[in-house]
Amino acid sequence: MGVAAEQEEASSLKRSLSNEAASELGDLDRILDFVLCCLAHNLTNTSSSQRVPDLNMSFPLKYGYIEVQCHLSAQEGTVDGFETLHRDGRATTFRGEEGKLVLDATAGLHFLRLRYAQYTLRVGLFTLQGTLEAKLSPVALGARVALGAPPALDARLLGLRVAREGALVVDASGLGVWNPLLPLAQRWLNERMRHCLHRVAVRHLERLVQDTLQRLTSAVNALPPLPLFGNHMARQLPGINVAQSRECLQEKQDEQSNRERKLNLNKNNSLSRFMISPYFGKPLEHKSTVPFRCHC
Repeated sequence: MGVAAEQEEASSLKRSLSNEAASELGDLDRILDFVLCCLAHNLTNTSSSQRVPDLNMSFPLKYGYIEVQCHLSAQEGTVDGFETLHRDGRATTFRGEEGKLVLDATAGLHFLRLRYAQYTLRVGLFTLQGTLEAKLSPVALGARVALGAPPALDARLLGLRVAREGALVVDASGLGVWNPLLPLAQRWLNERMRHCLHRVAVRHLERLVQDTLQRLTSAVNALPPLPLFGNHMARQLPGINVAQSRECLQEKQDEQSNRERKLNLNKNNSLSRFMISPYFGKPLEHKSTVPFRCHC
């Protein structure tokens, strides 16, 4: 992506954030949808040119009382397919270490296809070699992003994990005379490779997401601040830090405390409409939104 394109994208992101903030400052989900759309756009443009980590795993093969140790290694892995990054569930914020604001959200990945140009499978005395393709669909990824203090714009990925594993389809080729046996071994391969391939995919996406966050923050920081941001709302990563500045967050905490005291006086009221954040210690109320899907 060129410099002009990055500046144009940063300008549109900032304008969108200002419009959203003017209408509904406390809506985490809607602005997060917008940023996930931008992340998906950047990941799609960069994923095909980047390598994924090598795959190395050992596991036993049991048949009755016989057990054979197996080892699978794969190199020269790339991402051949990537589609749709969307919000999966509600986004929350909490105070992390040293009082830093942290965004906790779960994103859904429609599918991710990994391809290894060379793999080696050793089963006892037998050695198989060829190409390996794996399709993960769908996958839910849990992300935590640390947000810097205003007025500087800063967002750093703290961690990415597999919140929910999806279906796995493995296609191996180049087995020679063993190719007819591949359909019989498909289920066996999937059960043993599921967790390992999901971890490899997450390690790859961590680098891409961190790189995308750095590019977005650099592009936005290079632009002059909007009047709306002023003292009331500091510049932030569009769509990520929707809890505004510390002043706005403190106002929300005070409002929520008053609301809690009123609810405690009336035992007939239910707290089911609140999302309780185990990290923040206080319930956060979010506006209901329609699930978002973006095909960038």
